[in-house]
Amino acid sequence: MKSSYKPHKNGQNGKDSFGKGFEGTSAVEHLKKRQEEGYYMTLSTAQYEAQALELLQKDVGGDIAGYETKNGKIVRWNKSTNDYATGFRKRCIKTMFPFRGGQSRFDKLRMHDEKEDIVE
Repeated sequence: MKSSYKPHKNGQNGKDSFGKGFEGTSAVEHLKKRQEEGYYMTLSTAQYEAQALELLQKDVGGDIAGYETKNGKIVRWNKSTNDYATGFRKRCIKTMFPFRGGQSRFDKLRMHDEKEDIVE
């Protein structure tokens, strides 16, 4: 079966591409969880949100792997830092976390989403 996966190139719409950032207090909650795991210890909530937004807005290529689904889900993985972020175009940032599992796990996640609704 031929894959419909195509790397997505983000537009230059800034934060508006992801609504108002994280929904409600989820940036605080997500960062607290990551810090309890020992990650992002020096980041404030605003810095965490800005880092997630910056990653989501990066074009795919080089160290940045990613895709977009038909329902607007954007996925980005920075292979050099291992940061992984997801968000929904025009809605919100969902999460950012240190990615574990490397390329094989990323490919499995992409294939799962591809079965659902990867953009042509």
